Amino acid sequence: MNLGSVMRCVGFAFAVVSLMITSAYAYADIQANLHWCKSGATDPKRRIAACTWLLNSGELAEEHYPSTHNFRGIAYRKKRLYDQAIRDYDEAIRRNPDYTASYPNRGYAYYKKRLYDRAISDYDTAIRRKPDYALAFYGRGNAYFSKNAFGQAIRDYGQVIRLRPDFVRANRLRREAKINYEVIMRKYHEAIRLKPDSAIAFYDRAIAYYSMGLFDNAIKDYDQSIRLNPDNSAYLARGMLHYKLGHHDQAIQDYAQSILLNSEYDYAYRLRGDAYYKKDLHKRAIRDFNELIHLRPRDPWAYFSRGLAFRELGLHDRANRDFDEAARLKSN
Repeated sequence: MNLGSVMRCVGFAFAVVSLMITSAYAYADIQANLHWCKSGATDPKRRIAACTWLLNSGELAEEHYPSTHNFRGIAYRKKRLYDQAIRDYDEAIRRNPDYTASYPNRGYAYYKKRLYDRAISDYDTAIRRKPDYALAFYGRGNAYFSKNAFGQAIRDYGQVIRLRPDFVRANRLRREAKINYEVIMRKYHEAIRLKPDSAIAFYDRAIAYYSMGLFDNAIKDYDQSIRLNPDNSAYLARGMLHYKLGHHDQAIQDYAQSILLNSEYDYAYRLRGDAYYKKDLHKRAIRDFNELIHLRPRDPWAYFSRGLAFRELGLHDRANRDFDEAARLKSN
């Protein structure tokens, strides 16, 4: 073998060894960052850096992106950077809507931002996907408690205790919720005792019952409020509650009464159109959305909803025009 051949062999061997060393270092980096990203014991700053390194490395398999975003979201949340945490949870859910852990985590971030309805929505999703998810019931209970919806909070804390009898904090919060519930209801009962012909007193107590999840009681108080004073807002509120309970016919009747009392009440058209849509009465829904657009010509929701109804009727060109207009009015 001549000298040139020997040098080529040596060069090839050196290249192979270099590649092996580089690969070994890369593998070590991946394993170290995986450990730091996954571990809840890792300092949040280091955990964020490790998860970010993995996300930018190009080495992650697609199925690991949701969990990596979720872990980084947890680290951001521990640093009270809730908006960054929410963006990571959003991305985890976008990549895999079945990645259940991100829903209660995002719910908690929304809770810390005092966006209680959004938090409740995420906890609802987590509970639907995992009905024995004690921590999701606990988080939702906290959100309801913060909204003064003590009846619903009591029920959720009860579910936590059923699933986790040793959950001491859930027991304490349930007791607090019961005390607050009793105090609030005594106030409303006393107002009605002093003024039994006050439509406003029954209306206010109906709102309190609704916030506590006592929907049958709320409907009875709305009924009494309307008997004492057929008011536009009482019909609308009762209709919204009927809609929530799936009583779409009763909801439509209440929205119609609300419109009779005020034909320019745009929100009633919006709600009635939605109820018609739920009943697959798409032409009637479109008429209400037309009226809503007449009253609120820059409402992207109105165009989007009408577009959905047109699509259900197979009128795709008209649907797409409405979707385009909704997108123009609300670019995000």
